[in-house]
Amino acid sequence: MKPIKLFIFTVISTIVFFNVSCQKDKKTEEIAEKIINESMVLPFSDPTNRGEWILNEEVSDEFDGTTIDTTKWFVEGQNGDYYIWKGRAPSQFVPHNVIVENGILKLRTQWEPDFKFASESYADGSNKDTYGLHEGNPMPVTTAGIVGKKRFLNGYMEVKSKAPKSSNDCRILGYWL
Repeated sequence: MKPIKLFIFTVISTIVFFNVSCQKDKKTEEIAEKIINESMVLPFSDPTNRGEWILNEEVSDEFDGTTIDTTKWFVEGQNGDYYIWKGRAPSQFVPHNVIVENGILKLRTQWEPDFKFASESYADGSNKDTYGLHEGNPMPVTTAGIVGKKRFLNGYMEVKSKAPKSSNDCRILGYWL
């Protein structure tokens, strides 16, 4: 009987020893989880990452510098180059309206009567106005546009944006995929 009691005592002692010595310190576990979560960019809609999302660094930008990252973004109007069109007529895209500060990308729209607008007319049917004009009247509005240089076919994209304070409608702010 004594060898069985000794065996049971040994088994129970071993289980208790490993359970106590291998048990994670709750504070250490919380610190480790905090470090992991702070270093990962997780979807706002899934902050615990149950969907096991993986950040695609090539198309992600947290705008943490002081200027736009031109390896990731084509800036409309920079060096006189435009991707498809020169602006949302009658306004024209200009690179000085692309601002990066405090982790925020700002695409500014402003009234610029002294700006030299493109002289060609924009295509909208019978209207022959040039940029900076609307129905023959001066409308010297400049704005900003950027286009991502990297492409992807599928996945999940999240954008945090804020509409400007404006009495105008949604034509001022546009976001297209």
